[in-house]
Amino acid sequence: MLSSLIISISLYLCKVILISGLLYGYYRIFLRNRAFHGYNRLYLLSVPVLSLVLPFVHLSIFRGEGLWASPVTSPVFSGLYAITEGHWQEQETAAMQAHLQPSIFTWQNLAMALYFLVSILLLRSFIRQLRYICALRSKYNGEKIRDIRFFYTCEPGTPFSFLHSIFWDEKIDRNSIRGKEMFRHELYHVRQKHTIDILWMRSLLILFWINPLFRLLYRELRAVHEFQADAYAIAGRDATAYAELLVWQTVSAPSSALLQPFFHSPIKRRVNMLIQSKNQGQSHFSRIMVLPLFILVCSAFAVGSHPPVNNSLRPAGGELTVVIDPGHGGIDAGAENAEGLREKDIVLQIAERVRQQASASYHIHVILTRTNDALPGNAASKLEGLDQRIAITKENKADLFISLHVNNAGNAVPPGGIEAYISGKPTDQGSARLATSLLKQLRHTYTVSSDIKKRDDAIRVLDQSPCPAVLLELGYIDLPKDCQFITAADNQEKIAHDILEGIVHYQ
Repeated sequence: MLSSLIISISLYLCKVILISGLLYGYYRIFLRNRAFHGYNRLYLLSVPVLSLVLPFVHLSIFRGEGLWASPVTSPVFSGLYAITEGHWQEQETAAMQAHLQPSIFTWQNLAMALYFLVSILLLRSFIRQLRYICALRSKYNGEKIRDIRFFYTCEPGTPFSFLHSIFWDEKIDRNSIRGKEMFRHELYHVRQKHTIDILWMRSLLILFWINPLFRLLYRELRAVHEFQADAYAIAGRDATAYAELLVWQTVSAPSSALLQPFFHSPIKRRVNMLIQSKNQGQSHFSRIMVLPLFILVCSAFAVGSHPPVNNSLRPAGGELTVVIDPGHGGIDAGAENAEGLREKDIVLQIAERVRQQASASYHIHVILTRTNDALPGNAASKLEGLDQRIAITKENKADLFISLHVNNAGNAVPPGGIEAYISGKPTDQGSARLATSLLKQLRHTYTVSSDIKKRDDAIRVLDQSPCPAVLLELGYIDLPKDCQFITAADNQEKIAHDILEGIVHYQ
């Protein structure tokens, strides 16, 4: 469902902004206007990467039992879980339960359209600047100076560099003292490939324009580029004379954001950087402080407090009891494909993997409604087999019921993937939450349908279940892509793992 996608994207962007805000705050306090420019450049380039990647990294360190039980319930980790998962669970459940007629003019569609519209406008500006640079290369004749293309121009904002090209103001004598220093400055930009940094950051600003911290990081990166080039230009020379050169002229017209113009603002910061002394002790302290910050950020956004199994469901001192139902069996083969693969065999394999993983790694007691190619309780008919499934659930006082199936497309052309069904009873909120949790985990492994479905005809095992119950269709047996996925042993292990994780995260 689109609303579910919007929620997921919004949560991701919030995490990106928070992470980049913390990392930029560290830079602002400890690194900004310091003389270790190489370190600062690497840090500023790393911040967007960490911000974008860390929300996808999930390192589970708690199981909610034994020695690690108490930290999970601490306010810090409980609050973290509520922010990153729990708060959105209710909204996602409500969104997935909604069965409104699709409409183009929804706030989700408008928000998405607005976001992409701004990105398109920024991309257009980016392309226009690239075309301007290409036009300069065509307009002026360039000469080869080793591996650099050198262009004499009469353009405002020169001299500046871009990739392996230097665009020079023909009014400036390149052999004068000032000309040589300016040339060394631009040469350093080229040698250090500063343009690649700029292109990378501009691309991020197009895709993630909504994050204001990326623009601040971009500005700081450009300033660090100038600090580096200035330091190289005055190596062994008089810094005061070079500072006078910077003040001598400022940009008369705005330059392209992609270029490295010599007279680049802020001039005041560049002059201060030229004359400041280096404090090595402060330098080491400022850089070492990144270690506790990195641990903090990883702990808050990558290392997750693995929530314990819902304590409201678990009997005191016992395990959560979950009935896993491999659909069909015996005389009821279920869906089949042209190669002779049968639904009843595939779901039995997956159900066995769920039970094996549960006993090995989870505090969940899994009961299978059948363990061989027969209807539950050796029932003589399909209807009796359904009644046996319900009876098994009631007799074992199960906390949850999950029935595994494989679909058949027939003459239809469905998109494929995993689907979840719940009872049509309007009061069945627990089943909706369980289905949401299962789909949320399964989407890490394979395509899922975000809609929680309710069949027009009654599903006996769902309608008469004494506990929250979900029927999972794990793909289409007659769609080659789905069939290949659900019959692979590795994928069956992943499905089993996701089902158990969905149970663990069920609230």
